[in-house]
Amino acid sequence: KGGEPYVMQTWPNKFNAKLKKEYTLHKYPLNPDPEHFEPEALEDFKHIALKLFRQPENENPPLWLGSMKYEHELPMYEGTGSQLMALLRLRPDVREQLRILKILEPDGFLCKFTRGKEEGEKPFHMQLALPYALYTKQGWETMACIKPVVQFNWEAERYLPEEKIRSDPAGDAGVISFPLDMEWVSGPAYLWTWRGAAVLWSGAVFTVGFSFLFYARADWWEHGPLSDFWQHLANTFIALVIMSVIVFGLYADNQAMSYCIVPWLQNVERTMIIPFYGPADCDLFQRFSLACTLSQILTIQLNAWILGETIQNRKNCQINGAWKWLWNHSGFGFCPLNLIHSLLLLWGLSALQMVVPALCTLAYRSPFTASTDIDYSEELSRPIGRQSYKQKFGFFLSGSLTEGVTLMALAAGMKYTGAVSLSYPLAMIKRIKTQQMGFRIRNTPEDVWEQTEHGWQFRCMKELQKLNHVQFKRVTFILVFKYACQMNVQVTLFILKGAIHNKVFNYFAAVGEL
Repeated sequence: KGGEPYVMQTWPNKFNAKLKKEYTLHKYPLNPDPEHFEPEALEDFKHIALKLFRQPENENPPLWLGSMKYEHELPMYEGTGSQLMALLRLRPDVREQLRILKILEPDGFLCKFTRGKEEGEKPFHMQLALPYALYTKQGWETMACIKPVVQFNWEAERYLPEEKIRSDPAGDAGVISFPLDMEWVSGPAYLWTWRGAAVLWSGAVFTVGFSFLFYARADWWEHGPLSDFWQHLANTFIALVIMSVIVFGLYADNQAMSYCIVPWLQNVERTMIIPFYGPADCDLFQRFSLACTLSQILTIQLNAWILGETIQNRKNCQINGAWKWLWNHSGFGFCPLNLIHSLLLLWGLSALQMVVPALCTLAYRSPFTASTDIDYSEELSRPIGRQSYKQKFGFFLSGSLTEGVTLMALAAGMKYTGAVSLSYPLAMIKRIKTQQMGFRIRNTPEDVWEQTEHGWQFRCMKELQKLNHVQFKRVTFILVFKYACQMNVQVTLFILKGAIHNKVFNYFAAVGEL
C-alpha cells in the first residue's frame, strides 16, 4: 500500500448458528463501519478469496462482514516495551494475574495459555522502544498477550484509565532483578586487574634485581646467630616488599570482583563452588579464593627470588655439576642448557603469563580510560561468508572488556576474579542457545538496539571461540610453563641442594617446597 508491502491476517471459522448469534453480520457490499472494515483492504480480500476458490469475479460474492463486542474487565497495561518489562520484573502480582511463567530477558516473557481442555506455554517478545498494550486475551484461547498500542486502539474501546498502578501489598517480595551484562561493569574491574598485575610484576622484577645485585647469603643463615646487620636489613626489606605486593594484590582482586560478582551471580546457575567441598556461602568462597590468590602471588614472588639468588650464586660448581650430571644420566643423554640459562628461559616463559595478556588487552583498550569510557560498540553490517567468523589476530587480542578482565586476572594470579573466567562464558552460551539471542538491530527512529533471534548460532560460536582463546592461554602459561616446567626445576634445585649439603634427605622440607 503506497509502495509498501502489507500483510492481511486470515484464519478459518465455522459459519454456523452459533457464529450468527454471537456476531453482528452484514452482507457485502454493505459496509457499516469503514473505519474498521477498510474499503481498500476489503476489496483486496474479495479478489484474493475469489481467486483462491477459483470463483469468477462478480459484484455479489458470498462475503459477510461480522463484528462482536464483549466486556473485558481484566486490567490492561500500556507502556513502552522497556517499561512493561520493568513492570513484570517488579510486580509478582501482575505476573500472577497474567499467568506469566518466566521472564525472557531482555525483551519478552513466557506465559501459560488455555484452549478448551488444552494447556500450553507461549513466548512473546517486543521491541523495547515501541509502545505496547499488555492484557489478557479471552476468546478462542485465554492467555497474556501484547499488541502495539496503535493496533489495540483500533480494535478496542477503553474504560477510563487509572493514572497510577496500585501498589503491591507484598512489597519487594518476588521482585526479579534485571540481569546485568558483565561487559557493563568490566571497565572498573579491568582497571583494578591492571593495577594488581602491574604492582605484582613490578615487585617480581624488583625482587630479581635486588636478589642479584644486593642480596648475599650470610653465615648466620646456615651456621648460627645473626652476625651481619646489613644482611638482616636486606632480609627485612625484601620481606616487606613481598608482603606489600601480596596485600595490594589481595585488595585489587577483591575490588575487581566486587564489580563482577553481581552479573556473575545473576547469570550463572551454580556459583561459589569450592573443590572437594561443594557449594559455599559468599564469605567462605571469598576467603578461599583470596587464599588461592595469596598462594599465586607468593609463588610468583618466590620464583623471582629463587631466580635472583641462583644467578647471584651461579659460581656454585657443585649444583651446576649436579645439574649437568642429572641431564646426562636421564633419558635425554645430554644437557641442552646450563642451570642459569635454563632458569632464565623458564622464568621468561612464565613471565608470558603477564606479557601476553597485557599486550592483548592494551591493543584493545587502555586501562586508564576503561572505567570512564565504556561504550558498547556494534557492527552495523558484516558480510556473511565462509571467512566472516574469522578476525585477523583474533586469537591473540581480546575482543571485549570482559575478556580483558579475565586475561589480566590470569596475569596477576587473581583467583577470586578469575572464578568467572569459565562459568560466565558457559552460562552466556547456554542463555544464547536457550533464548535464541541473535544479533541486535538498530531501530533508527528510536535510536535503540533491538534484540532479535537471527544469528544466535553464530553468537554461540563466537562466545565459544573467545572462551577457547582465554582457556588456551591459561593452560599454556600456568599449567605448562609455570607448573610443569618452572616449578619442577625449582623442586629439582631444592633436592640437589639437599643432597649435596645434607647426609640425610629432608623429606618434610621437600613436601613443603612442593
